[in-house]
Amino acid sequence: MMPKAQVKPDTAPPDTQRTLDFVHGVLGAAGQTMTDPVLVDLLERYVRGEISEAEYDRATVEHVLRS
Repeated sequence: MMPKAQVKPDTAPPDTQRTLDFVHGVLGAAGQTMTDPVLVDLLERYVRGEISEAEYDRATVEHVLRS
């Protein structure tokens, strides 16, 4: 009997993960990386549809201005 694969509860759906991989790839090709965990979290929430584009924009600007 083969063991069942363990799936992390925070694993993103394949299309979400592809989108995030694409964004990080584009940034990498431009010589940039996104290392701020707050900005990464906001991006992931936006891609998953948990927050709107306006909410994402507002939250990222507020975070950068506070930093």
